[in-house]
Amino acid sequence: MADSLFGDILENLDKERSTSQGFERGTHDVKIMLAEAKTDAKGRDVIKVTVCDAVKEDITAEATLWFHSEGGAKMSVDKVLRLLIHNVAEDKKPMVKALGEKTFASLTDFTKARDAALRIINEKLIGKEAYAVSDPQGNYSTSKYVDIWYYPYVLKSTEQTKPAATTSDDDLNIPEEW
Repeated sequence: MADSLFGDILENLDKERSTSQGFERGTHDVKIMLAEAKTDAKGRDVIKVTVCDAVKEDITAEATLWFHSEGGAKMSVDKVLRLLIHNVAEDKKPMVKALGEKTFASLTDFTKARDAALRIINEKLIGKEAYAVSDPQGNYSTSKYVDIWYYPYVLKSTEQTKPAATTSDDDLNIPEEW
């Protein structure tokens, strides 16, 4: 049956889905692995940040920092600078603030802000600690797309939601010869 189009699905119906395709719902300790400037399909400037689980490095996800609007750029710059602060000793925190002021105080162009943030990530944050917040929606229990934070964010509901079985076997009335 494995040779058929749906063989692998049919053989694994009695098994739980693997969570190795991303992070389970919640906040996870991660390391920043890669950051790339991109323009999405709608022409918006973004930084794609790849993170991996701090322990199981084969579990990875992607976070997006947005630079296409004032609000998105402000939130993204705030995250980058606070990730720096999170990863430096207490006596170095004033230097991070000075770096932020020097780098971003006079910028009004979102693309230049993105490029400056990208440079900071690539020069100062690769391999450093962050937190990935995974909050998949619908029927998904894992995510390859996360939000990146500088503190361990607590989701409003930490329960894993699985659809409840609403019928019994007898309710379906599936004949054996079907």
